[in-house]
Amino acid sequence: MENLVLYQVAALDGFVRSRGGRLAHVKAHGALYNRAARELDLARAIARGVKRHRDDLVLVGLAGSKLLAAAGEIGLPAAGEAFADRRYLPSGALMPRKQPGSVLTDAADAAEQAVHIARDGFVTTSDGSRLAVEARTLCLHGDTPGAPRIARAVRERLEREGVTISPLG
Repeated sequence: MENLVLYQVAALDGFVRSRGGRLAHVKAHGALYNRAARELDLARAIARGVKRHRDDLVLVGLAGSKLLAAAGEIGLPAAGEAFADRRYLPSGALMPRKQPGSVLTDAADAAEQAVHIARDGFVTTSDGSRLAVEARTLCLHGDTPGAPRIARAVRERLEREGVTISPLG
């Protein structure tokens, strides 16, 4: 896994540089992201792969996850991430997409959750309890129905609430 991550991050960095950009952060996706949140050995392999390419890249992972701990162990910058458009379980895991209500498609609901994350440091979980979440970045899914509308609502609400929006780095 470490070598696969190194290869993919190096390739991505090359594509970004070829277009005049500079890669600032990386994030695993999907099942790999979710497994790395729970499995320390996998998280360590991912963090080592990223660091072998560039030790200044910010590794994004689920707030409170093993991936962030693994990055910290080796001195790799990391940023806890929370999801404005996903429902959380009381354990801190994301509710599986197969379950009804797991994806927040109402723009006002996603904006409310984003404000609670950014300003108040918590999410309301599937059972109605509050879960502390320490995040530096928010994720919105582009495949969520109405994603552009949700993104606009989240940004507008965060700005209205005085939350500073800035790039990672």
